Amino acid sequence: MKSKIACAMTILIIVVFVKYSVAESGGDLIQYPSWPIPETLRVVELDPNDEYTLITLAALQGLVNRKAPEGNMVYFEMEGFPDRFWRHYYVSELALEVVQNTVEELLTWARNAANIEFYIIIDPTSSMSDIEAVHFCTINFATTMAGIFGNALPVHPDDVPLLEKYGYTLLPDSYRDRLGREGAKLRVPNAFDLRNQWRSQNPDAPWRTREDAYRWALDALLPLTDHHGVTMNRDLPNRKGDLGGYAPWINDYSVGTKLFHFYFDPNPEPGRAFFKTDYDLAFYRELLERSGPFTMVRGWAGDEAANLRLISQMHCYHAGSKQMANASVHAAVSQLFEEPFIQRTVAPEAVELDPEKIYLTFSFTDGDQFGVVYRFYQHPSDPLWKSRIRGQIPINWTMNGLMYHFGRGIMRWFFDNASPKDYFTADLPVGYAWFMYEYFGEDLDDYDVFANSYMVKSGMPVADYLPGYGSFPAISSRTIESHVKNLSDVIAIREGYAAGNFYQGIFWPEDRPLMPYIRNTYAAGLIESTGKQEPPEEIASVIKRIAERIPWRPLFMHLTWVNWFTTPEEMHQCINLLNQDYSNRYQLVGMPEFIALAQKAKLTGQYPMEFYPHQRGDRGLEAPYLWEERGTVTNSRNESDRPWRATSGGSYVTYKFNVAPARNARVSVEIGGADYRMDVSSDNQNWTKGLIKGQSRERVTESADLTSYLNSKGSVYIRFTGETKLWHVKVDYE
Repeated sequence: MKSKIACAMTILIIVVFVKYSVAESGGDLIQYPSWPIPETLRVVELDPNDEYTLITLAALQGLVNRKAPEGNMVYFEMEGFPDRFWRHYYVSELALEVVQNTVEELLTWARNAANIEFYIIIDPTSSMSDIEAVHFCTINFATTMAGIFGNALPVHPDDVPLLEKYGYTLLPDSYRDRLGREGAKLRVPNAFDLRNQWRSQNPDAPWRTREDAYRWALDALLPLTDHHGVTMNRDLPNRKGDLGGYAPWINDYSVGTKLFHFYFDPNPEPGRAFFKTDYDLAFYRELLERSGPFTMVRGWAGDEAANLRLISQMHCYHAGSKQMANASVHAAVSQLFEEPFIQRTVAPEAVELDPEKIYLTFSFTDGDQFGVVYRFYQHPSDPLWKSRIRGQIPINWTMNGLMYHFGRGIMRWFFDNASPKDYFTADLPVGYAWFMYEYFGEDLDDYDVFANSYMVKSGMPVADYLPGYGSFPAISSRTIESHVKNLSDVIAIREGYAAGNFYQGIFWPEDRPLMPYIRNTYAAGLIESTGKQEPPEEIASVIKRIAERIPWRPLFMHLTWVNWFTTPEEMHQCINLLNQDYSNRYQLVGMPEFIALAQKAKLTGQYPMEFYPHQRGDRGLEAPYLWEERGTVTNSRNESDRPWRATSGGSYVTYKFNVAPARNARVSVEIGGADYRMDVSSDNQNWTKGLIKGQSRERVTESADLTSYLNSKGSVYIRFTGETKLWHVKVDYE
């Protein structure tokens, strides 16, 4: 491996990122940076609670690692993080050398080896009554300037003597010139002692408020940064006056690649909370607009939904990073893991389908996907991966596809140490946004091609999308059209998260009739209405309640399990509880088996294509078939009558069924009304009207042969109009 590293050392670091169209790039929508290849890790043990020191050292780490002087990179180890575990793995796999350093030794070495000579003083002034008097934003300014200048470290005033002891001095005022016209606004002397730049300190200073300061940063610093990404790091104190969730360790990557650092609250509500302002959202939007489409947002916001909504509106994406230290090292060594990622596949003919079974598949998912994989699957005190149950039951483990670039070595370890019952799926699936046509427009096609390429590289052929909380795109939407068309190498798409504890089923796309498009059943582990943890007994009872509502079999149910609140042991308890009450009715399978069983059911005409209409309060069994709905009404869940959908006047509802490869199909409906009608079409344009029609005050059962209306791909549309009330639809096919 040493010769491999030596050859790779000829690679020059690239800190200019290029974004270009998929058509021009052959699928690489975004080019991420190349890092030097390390031969030696300079390891320093740090206290993760010593956040001000970490602000300085994380910037030092990024500046050193983008140069890797004589093959050296800086690597931190902190209590509560699995840094030592990953370091030992890299050393054993890549034959890296290790040099243990103290903070003082590191400061001396970095100054001499990487020409880091200066510091920029942050202003820790805080007020718990006026957000505009909080000067913590200077942390982000100093960190951004560290990446721009390449030779200066952000520092708390109390730590200045330590840096000066080892020969560092305040960044000279002459560096203002590198910031252009905006740099000239900084007050001199000592322009880079940012305490001097507030009018509360000096009447001729440029900043009166936090708003003034961030306006200056957007105009002065943002144009000099690399626009492939930005780093969100909370620069506001919480009520106790500390850093309020600031995560300095994530800044090494962003300083090393010259990113803009900020904190704008994505959901400002003036007057409701101390740290929300009426300009934050406008500044955040401007930041993303000026950075351009497909800007990566690192870090984490206080309001996840508001953050994702804005990021998606601006055609950007989130990359969970807050829990991942040493990101520059993980990205650098990724280049050295060249073995392809391969997982098992299961063909439909290899599985035995029991038509009476309820098939379950369980996936761990949630949150900061870099941090979850790097830290929580392998947490030093309570690692999910080391559960005694892992390997005994099938578990799907989610990983974001961006790990291929940002932590390929970590991925390699998990793939190499997986049991035959572990499986990895691409969560979100590459980056995190609400990847929907309503947000991304035509850029969604480009994203999906990009995602497909990363899923191929990372050996994860199942894509997990989160299209907003508790919602699903309509099966007729451009969103699904893009996913189905452009994820050409995936074997399944899974969608949804907080699915309302109601069965969502599988949609079978017309153009790929045996690729299951799986709708999540519900997210297990957190009772959202109370915020309390959900025990296995409650999860099992929800599964049973859903299964009792749905009488047809076989039944295919996917559950996400929130990894912050649940464990493999609780998965095991849940499946045991289910089968105590119903012996062998429930079968837990891995994702490849789940897909193969569903495909076999479809191939043999046993996959149930039937539903009761949507009821208000449920997201319904109609989801995999509901193509278009205009002006219809449904009854309430609280009514004693079974769920129904009614049309009247000009209202209508259209459903689509894909029965391929079957060539014969028949529909049966429970229907009634003063003038009920069902029309049929092969293309949703030319309709045969009144294939079923009649009048009845009571619910009646009608049926019709659909075979002659199937299009060349095995699909058919049925539409209900007139004065119709619909209780149940079932399609049989062979």
